[in-house]
Amino acid sequence: MTKRNFAGISIIVLLIAAGCTREGPMGPPGTAGLGTVEGVVTVWEDIAWNSKNSSVDPAGVTILLEGTEFSATTDDFGAYKIEAIPAGVYVIMAFKDSASAEGFGTVKQTNFFVGGGTSHFSTDVARKAKPPTEIGVETLGLEGEPGVIVSWTPYDPNLSHRYTVWYASDPGFERKSTAATREGTLAFIPSYMLPEGETVYFAVTADNGISYVDKATGSVVAPTTSELSEASVGIQVPTGMPIANYFSAVAGAITSWDDAYAHSDDLSGVTVVLETTDIWSETLELDETEYRGATNEYGLYFIADVPVGLYSITASKEGYGTVRRYNLFVGRGVSYFSADIARKADAPVNVQADSTTLEGQSGIRVSWDAPDSGRHHYFVWCTADTNSGETTYLGNTSGSSVFVLYEGLPEGALYFGVATDNDISYLDEKTGQFVFPTRSETKWASDAVEIPG
Repeated sequence: MTKRNFAGISIIVLLIAAGCTREGPMGPPGTAGLGTVEGVVTVWEDIAWNSKNSSVDPAGVTILLEGTEFSATTDDFGAYKIEAIPAGVYVIMAFKDSASAEGFGTVKQTNFFVGGGTSHFSTDVARKAKPPTEIGVETLGLEGEPGVIVSWTPYDPNLSHRYTVWYASDPGFERKSTAATREGTLAFIPSYMLPEGETVYFAVTADNGISYVDKATGSVVAPTTSELSEASVGIQVPTGMPIANYFSAVAGAITSWDDAYAHSDDLSGVTVVLETTDIWSETLELDETEYRGATNEYGLYFIADVPVGLYSITASKEGYGTVRRYNLFVGRGVSYFSADIARKADAPVNVQADSTTLEGQSGIRVSWDAPDSGRHHYFVWCTADTNSGETTYLGNTSGSSVFVLYEGLPEGALYFGVATDNDISYLDEKTGQFVFPTRSETKWASDAVEIPG
């Protein structure tokens, strides 16, 4: 996705304390005296890009107490401060161009107290998601498991959203239910989750993950959710063998990623392997037995006739990092394992480290070139000896450089290195360590930098 700057966000605060004016404090007991409101606003373009991890600009956000002249504008870090506010109870709201389809969803907080000190309001605002297009539905059977597959096309493939699949018995969706929620472009809904044999209508919404509870009504508000995008026709839900009649099976969806942000066009060919660790049967001798399946074009797989037991399960594909889960119990019915895998990242190139200054502060600028045209995350390390295996983690970014202050670094010569990663990790329950299967080797700058005392 192209990183862009977004400025001019307006945030409005609604003052609801009856009769509260600038003449004096009007709040509840304990809030006598003028108060201050301060905080930080994070601006999101989608569920991945925001003003903390990309060039989305948090500056220019207006903070306003409705009905008063109190306001402030956020700085380059998204921070703001409003002082000398009369004490009171407020509903505080944040929005940008909420009346526009291109704007940001409104968020608010009720029962917000101001008075006698500093009150903090930090929040996230996200752009309203556009509904997906080309909603497709078809019946599908995966090794005897009947169901419906719903697919869609993102409005903008460069943006990442969360999608919710809805179904209803009427095409007007007056009474709708949730069938699935995911970040991909399709979902398989087993028949047992739907009214089998009946005609059902499907629709999909997109959102950017912002929600809050409206305490006046008790309902959850999702201000970035798009309008419903409906399939053109209804579909009859297939019937088949009830899920409880299976001896045992394992099913799920594996999402493949080309880099840290883009899904792979080809979701097929991921091998899913079950390895026995403990079989719950005295009559079965299944040491070192494997049960395996492979994903289809939709990223779905189904492994049938698996004996009841405790397994480890892996998902792998050539060129991709392998992910593993231990202690997957398989019993009567279907057990589910879904995961994400991503291509193994190549190491960055042309890593350099130089002493410099930034806004009057001294430190080290570490820079590098991307290994390819993909979008990755980069992890920065330092060490006194690149052969010792002892390294110190300094931070990560999706950009191509970082600035590290001298403060906190040990005195003496240090090498700085960078590793590329596509954001896949899991906990190895045998060792208790996190595994990063897509992370590259660390590429070190050729020369050490002397850190002054």
